[in-house]
Amino acid sequence: MRQLTAVQYYLRARNLHKIGQYQAALYDYNKAISLEPENPKYYSNRAHTYSKLSQYSEAIQDYNLAIKLDTDNIEYYYYRGQAYYILAQYQAALEDISIVIETYPSNKSYFIRGNSYLYLGKHQEALKDYDQAIKLLPYDAECYEHRGFIYRLFNQHQEAINNYTKAIELEPRAANYYAIRGSIYNEMQQYQEALRDYNKAIKLDPHEISYYKSRGQIYYILQKHQAAIDDFTTFLNMIPAAKIYNF
Repeated sequence: MRQLTAVQYYLRARNLHKIGQYQAALYDYNKAISLEPENPKYYSNRAHTYSKLSQYSEAIQDYNLAIKLDTDNIEYYYYRGQAYYILAQYQAALEDISIVIETYPSNKSYFIRGNSYLYLGKHQEALKDYDQAIKLLPYDAECYEHRGFIYRLFNQHQEAINNYTKAIELEPRAANYYAIRGSIYNEMQQYQEALRDYNKAIKLDPHEISYYKSRGQIYYILQKHQAAIDDFTTFLNMIPAAKIYNF
């Protein structure tokens, strides 16, 4: 039987990847690389398949090889940066994504770099990147949510509220956005607003036990003691082998 060429293995591997047959795709990428080891796109595409299999270290090794063979391909830096980010190697991630931003700034790139800065404790840098991400794509709820988180860290509560409110406008069924905004209202001693948000969070996600504890605390502050008892009881009943909690 006639041996397939490197290109034929590569094309078949891409099709196998598209239909979710990742192990078979890896086999064909391996064959393509063995026949044509100097082609960077074979390594980058094999890296994509490794990523689908959550084998990010292997993916990074392939992106390294692709970059070595084609240092000007910005896409390789972007995907390697993503892999580094998933592996919590945030310094490496922001270095790769910074290379991407210099040439092709995008909402996603700024968001990933902003998150990397956040996890590295560089909050001002993170805020600047979230600002840029929102400028490029002002309809990304997650960016507003993350920017709101930063403002909360800075104790700029009203700015945090504004950002979570925008996130809620864009994703009105995200229960956690209401819960977080409720906790900020609680910090601002705006208890009725906090209660309203916890009510909404519970309506959207009645299985999240932390919401009942948080709402119970608000009821307690408002001296609605029976409602507080009901929520704390629900909270405890939802926990297997309930432990003593400091309310």
